[in-house]
Amino acid sequence: MEKDRRKVQTAVTTTPDSHTPAYMPLDQDEAATFQEQAHRSGTTFWCGTLLGGCGSKLSTKIYRARRAAPHFAHHHTAHRCARHARGAESADHLYAAHQLRTWAQNHTGEPLHPHYIGDFDQGQGCDQLLLTSTDEKTRLRLVFTPTLSTDLKTLATSTANTTTRWLIKDNPSLVRTLIEHRVPFHRFRLLPRDLTRVLEVRVVDATGTPRWTTPEAALAHDARALDPTPTQTPTPRAKPSQSALTTALRGLEHSLDHGTGKDVRDFSERVRRHLAAPDGQATSHEHDRARELLARAGETLGTSTPTDDVDPTRWRQQVKDRHERDRRRGTGYQRRKDRELEKRKEQVETELRRIEGLREEVKDLTRQLRTAWQESDWTTYKTLYQSLTRIRRSEITPKNIRDQVQNALKDLPYLGEPVKPPSRAYRRRRLGIEEFPTYPDRRKPRA
Repeated sequence: MEKDRRKVQTAVTTTPDSHTPAYMPLDQDEAATFQEQAHRSGTTFWCGTLLGGCGSKLSTKIYRARRAAPHFAHHHTAHRCARHARGAESADHLYAAHQLRTWAQNHTGEPLHPHYIGDFDQGQGCDQLLLTSTDEKTRLRLVFTPTLSTDLKTLATSTANTTTRWLIKDNPSLVRTLIEHRVPFHRFRLLPRDLTRVLEVRVVDATGTPRWTTPEAALAHDARALDPTPTQTPTPRAKPSQSALTTALRGLEHSLDHGTGKDVRDFSERVRRHLAAPDGQATSHEHDRARELLARAGETLGTSTPTDDVDPTRWRQQVKDRHERDRRRGTGYQRRKDRELEKRKEQVETELRRIEGLREEVKDLTRQLRTAWQESDWTTYKTLYQSLTRIRRSEITPKNIRDQVQNALKDLPYLGEPVKPPSRAYRRRRLGIEEFPTYPDRRKPRA
């Protein structure tokens, strides 16, 4: 069978369907330590089915003399593996599940059961990790996929998020959806540390500064994340205007922390629209918070952002002028590209015309050369022959025209000066010797 030559950085231990991951460090010294520990403990490595692998046994490969990173490799008897995710992040769901289950067991004493969602049979990685309690209720939902599917959007907008804590790796569309529906969530990442990968959660402290910390510090204060009893009394809904303003303020704050310029502009416009509403019932605290966030948005966007009540008509006109200015800049850039394209097109057309004219000139000279040969006009013949030779030897002459000239001169006589062989003295100087060696005449004398 064909050998699988792909380099794999992650695997599982003991069995193909194991939940215990293994990570091969890229540093050769760390990889050697990892290999020695595995050999001492008798640990075996497998292309895990929860990684989208084929379930065959793997071996460790560490090269000292070659420029190749340490990795796991399939045995030569293994079939062709269809696993797509084989980098350092391909087993993050197993590391995260192990770390969160250990923390939950120590924090509440209640075990959490992992459920992995992904198209593993087709070699794909994990999309979601669900950690459920004994009553089969989801306590933690970790999202690894960067896309927002229909099912994931339905879960994000449902009302069953009162006992579920969302943890998102890198999915801007899902983050925006959760903000709009006021669903709490955290960002997370996994980093290599001491021959393993460690989970870190992003939080924002009281001063508004984001930082990365451990899951224990980020989720310990959140009773909804692990409390097995559901919330008895739902939170009363606020007034429509106040709820919409609060949502817009939260979205603006989140966009300022880790959003794009477009998100900041959209949420700033939404906050101003709610503040300028005639039936708005915003409190003084919300007004102060809105002024502060709008000032930060103005500094971020590099524009003057008024913090007091704004005329919606004037604001819309400013937005329209900014979009028109951006459109003109884009139009100017496109015009420059069009001019460059037209200039290049003219150069190509000029070169094609030159080549076509050169081809016609070669045909005309060849016809005149044959006429002079038939009429024995050797003076004209020699001049035309030299002209065609110069065209053939020119560096700017295309190859097809050089071949055309060579075929035309192939059957015609050459009337130029004969080529003289180099003299004996010239060859002696060229070779750097004083005299050519002489050899005895070994020919038999005539009788």
